[in-house]
Amino acid sequence: MLQRYTGAHGVVAGRYLAARGDGQRLIPAASVTQAALETRLLFACGRFDYGRRDESFSKREGAGGPLPPLGLNYVLGERDALQVSVHPRLLPQFIDQVLPRIEADGSEVTGIPGLRAHVRDRFVSLRRLGEAGRIVVRVSGKRWERATKYALSGIDSRNVAWLAKPDSWHSAEIEFSARYGHHCDYGRDGNAFLSDVLRRVNVLSGDGTSASYWDLWSSRRGCVELEWRGGPFHRRVLDLLLDPQFGLDAELQEPARVCRCDDSDPTRYNECYSMELIGAGGVDLNLRRQRPYGLDVQAVMARYG
Repeated sequence: MLQRYTGAHGVVAGRYLAARGDGQRLIPAASVTQAALETRLLFACGRFDYGRRDESFSKREGAGGPLPPLGLNYVLGERDALQVSVHPRLLPQFIDQVLPRIEADGSEVTGIPGLRAHVRDRFVSLRRLGEAGRIVVRVSGKRWERATKYALSGIDSRNVAWLAKPDSWHSAEIEFSARYGHHCDYGRDGNAFLSDVLRRVNVLSGDGTSASYWDLWSSRRGCVELEWRGGPFHRRVLDLLLDPQFGLDAELQEPARVCRCDDSDPTRYNECYSMELIGAGGVDLNLRRQRPYGLDVQAVMARYG
């Protein structure tokens, strides 16, 4: 059951379960500060494009096999920490898009402002300056350094806030957070709900099936949109997310809505079918599944010749 939700298995899962005391939840809730940090991490990982900068789309499609949801092999949460294993292929993107970097013109800060990396031999600890909570990236220090070199090639080191000012906030981070920091802050209950989503992200991996991409963003109406192509159908994802013991504190907005993301008819043109959850804290999560790209092509050919 742990693997279905978190992706952890084998020795990693065994150690995690052995450390859990009797009566403790399989997937514990995060503290207030930790949940806020994980909400920002969720949106940062949701923007991955799943390919290296020097690769064409066609090249990356067939390279390296399927990738895990949001690029995370597994996630394991505690009250004040989250362990993550990033797919090696996406580690440079993780560094570039999660750690703060100032655009050349100083107009924007990408990543999570105030986040700093503390590199150890067998893991990297990420913390926001002045706040509790942390993200523990399970990667060797040597691999992290190699990925950092690749991710930041051609970038002025003075604009890499987490390297230029490891012990204090950069003035650009302070200004940017004051103006735009609320964009990834959904309040105490909303952050807790989105943290719970991140801690269960492996529900998108399917049983032997993998999505070709994932995307996550906030719509203008304030709903969190989570989209994937191929991979598991809505029904499997919803069965896990709405499980009364291990799932989310959420309910379907339209319980009678019929899921139509069916891959059995290659002649039917695809739409982005969606099922929306109403979550705690007033946050709605819209689950959007698209059919595999190959079926879309067949449907277009069947309709238009």
